[in-house]
Amino acid sequence: MDNPLFEGASPSAGAVAEPRKRGRPKGSTNKRSADLVSYIEAQYAGLTPGQVSAAIGLVTPRELRAAKGKVIDALVTKAKQLGRDLGIGAAEAWELMRRERSELMPYVHQRRPQAVDIKGGAILPMVVIGGAEPAGQLLEGDFREVEPEQALNQMQPLPVSSAGSHGEG
Repeated sequence: MDNPLFEGASPSAGAVAEPRKRGRPKGSTNKRSADLVSYIEAQYAGLTPGQVSAAIGLVTPRELRAAKGKVIDALVTKAKQLGRDLGIGAAEAWELMRRERSELMPYVHQRRPQAVDIKGGAILPMVVIGGAEPAGQLLEGDFREVEPEQALNQMQPLPVSSAGSHGEG
């Protein structure tokens, strides 16, 4: 920077550096966990516990083709074979397969957020903080007059929608 106008200025002038945080970055793998995974894969034919669970509880494309595309038939056949291999009954093998599948479910199909059903027809207040520009044209009567010194807990809420909207009740 040979220009005298920029003397003493740097690209980071005025920028505040974030303090360095201790520990692993969020979401990164713990070194010991990675070492354990490597050990398990090396000792047990390269399969992780999740892969073994899948091998026990799920059917392969080959097993599905052998059952002519019928998933339930493929599962029953696999349960019978697993029972023979483990020296247990087909019903016990079926239960083992079901448990393995259910333990794999959170990794394949995450749970959906819980729906919140507000009952009682109460009108909930909506507080807007900030000075954003309105997205559309405001109609007369959209806002009520508010006294300058009126406290938030004294304001009367406007109904946002009527009860029974969207085809309910």
